[in-house]
Amino acid sequence: MTLKEFRKSKGMTLDTLAGYLGCSPSAISKYERNIETVPDELILKIKNIFGVEVEKQYNQLALYKQRIKDLEEANRTLVNHGIKTEQALVAVQQELSNLLIAVNIKINKILKGE
Repeated sequence: MTLKEFRKSKGMTLDTLAGYLGCSPSAISKYERNIETVPDELILKIKNIFGVEVEKQYNQLALYKQRIKDLEEANRTLVNHGIKTEQALVAVQQELSNLLIAVNIKINKILKGE
């Protein structure tokens, strides 16, 4: 079940869930559409709201997020050093994109209790 499915199963609007989590409805919408990843501190709040177990995949999620930070730094380094190799930038950006998708899949699994 996705975040959106959990939210709707509880009869919550974007505004309601955003109020519980202390963020904006537009942020919730971005998390639901996999545009942005859910911050760690909100994952624990989501767990409490929906009553799902997150601990068993939380460490893996943290590793994915660290890898994303590492790739973002590598991308900045390439740009800062004036490396215009399109292939290198595209490769880093593609890996970043793939990891963001993987993080969101993990979040959905956490919410399902898998």
